[in-house]
Amino acid sequence: MTAPASRDRSCRPSTPGRFLLAGPVAWYGLALSTAYGARAGDPGPADGSVGGGTDSLAVPLAVVAVVLAVAAFTWARRRRRTTTRTTPAVTVWGGPHPGAAEPGMSPALDARSRADLVDTDDAVRTSEEELDFAVARHGQAAVPFTEAVAYARAELARAFRSRQRLDDAFPEDGAEGRRVLDEIIRRCADANARLDAVSGDFDRLRALEREAPEAVAGAEAAFRDLLDRMPAAEAALDGMRERYAPSAYAPVAGSIGQAQDRLVFATSSLNQARQAVDAGRHPEAAVHLRAAEGAVTQARVLVDGVERRAAELAEAAERLPDALTGAETDLTDAGALLK
Repeated sequence: MTAPASRDRSCRPSTPGRFLLAGPVAWYGLALSTAYGARAGDPGPADGSVGGGTDSLAVPLAVVAVVLAVAAFTWARRRRRTTTRTTPAVTVWGGPHPGAAEPGMSPALDARSRADLVDTDDAVRTSEEELDFAVARHGQAAVPFTEAVAYARAELARAFRSRQRLDDAFPEDGAEGRRVLDEIIRRCADANARLDAVSGDFDRLRALEREAPEAVAGAEAAFRDLLDRMPAAEAALDGMRERYAPSAYAPVAGSIGQAQDRLVFATSSLNQARQAVDAGRHPEAAVHLRAAEGAVTQARVLVDGVERRAAELAEAAERLPDALTGAETDLTDAGALLK
């Protein structure tokens, strides 16, 4: 039953005082044992006389003096080193250790920055692979994706440099470390946001390529529907010009002309898309289809604006007589009170 106790004592660290005194005490004990051992082992004079005089003690006393001097020097040197050290003490039992996080360096924030770097790196690598595909198949239509990937790659590189700087040497204070971690997280977020902003268009372009024949038919149908609405929108704008002051319809005064320009562009793009589909060039058809869809969408917004403005003015005109009647009644009542 004594083995566990002795093992426990061997693992427990000594206090600084005990550690510093261990050297002198050990050397002093060694000196005494050496001195007494020398006297005990001395056979004495050959003639059997008692006592050897001062000669028999000279060597042991000299050894004791030398050992005590060395022990005192060692103890003083250790004490001076302990009291004048400029680096943090390294202890095993709960004390500070090299590489410990500075105050303010949140472990959760540090872990998040590392995870964001990994996720963003994966996103950029995947986008680069898809970009090569987009450029090869869609040419100039892939320019927005190229710019987005370049921006994300640059932000990721800056974030990695900040992480490397943080790993090489901790900053002087925790506030600086937190600032660097916040910068890493922000740059990763910016890179992902830029990629997300173009991912929808990229996915749509690939979908149009996969379903080019059906997509062309759908775009042509949407174009015809909008084209059928144009005469009514033109009539609505003409009616506003006849009935209201220019300031009333000013926001949509040029909308019909702009919508017609968009439809002309859509007509050209749809014709090119149809020709590409018929020739089996689906990547090219997808590019023209995407352009046609954008033009039709813009024209639809313009036409919707004209129709909405005409409806708002018509509703206001219907309410105007009642509003005028109410105002006249209020004026009459006010005049009666003044009499």
